[in-house]
Amino acid sequence: MEPVSTLIVVAAFLIPAAPTRRLIWEESAEATPKVLHVEEKYTFKPLSPGVSNPSTNHLLYESSLVPTISGREQLRRETKTYSSLKPEWDGPDSALPSVLSMDTALRLIDGVPSRLPLPRPMLSFDGELGLYWDLQHGYAELSIERDGQISFFSRDSAGQERFDESLTPASLNQAWFWGAIGHLDTALKAVA
Repeated sequence: MEPVSTLIVVAAFLIPAAPTRRLIWEESAEATPKVLHVEEKYTFKPLSPGVSNPSTNHLLYESSLVPTISGREQLRRETKTYSSLKPEWDGPDSALPSVLSMDTALRLIDGVPSRLPLPRPMLSFDGELGLYWDLQHGYAELSIERDGQISFFSRDSAGQERFDESLTPASLNQAWFWGAIGHLDTALKAVA
């Protein structure tokens, strides 16, 4: 490599990175992001105990200044965003979820056992809310219709399917979740 190219490459590694900004989403009436200028809140945290690295001081920040939320709370917030969609969100005649189906979905999210992977939310054209798991050993889906009716479908990697309908939030206890979905996850199968 020529000396000028070498100098440019070395300089690129020695020049500190520009400070960054992180969007912090907070639930508010306007649902607008608030920008936290992290560079204003930096504090030095050595990478190794007793080792100071002044060139990276501006890249490290105090974690207590950056709010975090749990995966379950992120899932709840993402699901709640469906209620703020405009009518005909997916074309003519597309429906919004009902208050009943939204409340039911949030109750089901809270009922998922802590060691079970969390589902992803979805909304269909007709306003039906869904929670689905796309796991290593299969797929599972809870569907909540606008009238609050709950149904379940799963298919494992061997092609075996299960379909339950007319479920109630009370019947979907932790034992039900483990029996219906637990066997589809690789990590949980290894423990069993």
